Amino acid sequence: MYIWILLATIMVALSFFNLSPRQDKENSFSEIKVASIVSRFKVENLAVARYLQCDTILRLHTNNWDASAPPYSIDIKQADPFNFKTAYQGINYPSLQEVLPIGYKANEASLSAKHYLYCMDRQLEVAGAQQLDECRFGSAQYPTYVVSFAQIPDRWLSKDGSNTPLPAFVQFLSDKSHFGGIAGYTECDADYTCKLKGGGARHLVADIDDDTKVSEGISVNLIDSNSTIWQNTKFRELCGQNKPCMFMYRKMPTTDEKAYCRKIFHDVWNSEAATGGATE
Repeated sequence: MYIWILLATIMVALSFFNLSPRQDKENSFSEIKVASIVSRFKVENLAVARYLQCDTILRLHTNNWDASAPPYSIDIKQADPFNFKTAYQGINYPSLQEVLPIGYKANEASLSAKHYLYCMDRQLEVAGAQQLDECRFGSAQYPTYVVSFAQIPDRWLSKDGSNTPLPAFVQFLSDKSHFGGIAGYTECDADYTCKLKGGGARHLVADIDDDTKVSEGISVNLIDSNSTIWQNTKFRELCGQNKPCMFMYRKMPTTDEKAYCRKIFHDVWNSEAATGGATE
């Protein structure tokens, strides 16, 4: 009896050598790679917003980083692009590397995304919205945005001549369950008239009646095809006709949620108040 059990075990083991690989194995690996690229892109956009958050909300600008003409470029590979740690002496202001996920090394990332801070005279999705010559940080009427874009690797573009992102790539790019912000891919013609496409490219806003304060529906807002955003020199270089890019933007907060920034400055401000000093 034991011999038959042993033979049966051996036969079952041998049968596994004839099994073909799972058909979805390659797709699983592809999904992991796509998720990694998209997540890196979105993480960097969020980190830039986090890095600039306190300086813009509290309207500090002690080192005049915003004295140059907008939009302001932010190099994710620099630990402290605007030298906030030097400007805010005695304050443990987080560097750009410190607001990135633990272990994230921007210098070693294969992603080469560009990040900018845009100060607008109205909501970015409104036709005719223009950049302000001088930012009005912390204003709900004059919003500020972190805008990011990066070329989509060729391997994730269709090979039928349309040069559009593959469905799997678009799916991950459109996912709003993590990181927040509005994300999609760009499609531009020869005149740089562009569209932001994808399931996550729309900014949904509830229409509230001024009198009843009751929602009357949802408005779907898209960036205008002639928006000033598309006039960015670096964007035109990287994301022109038949060169789709990942694109993401998020509105900078106008209030210090959970007192994040005030906690950073709390000890120094308290000590200066006690001695009658002023913030550096």
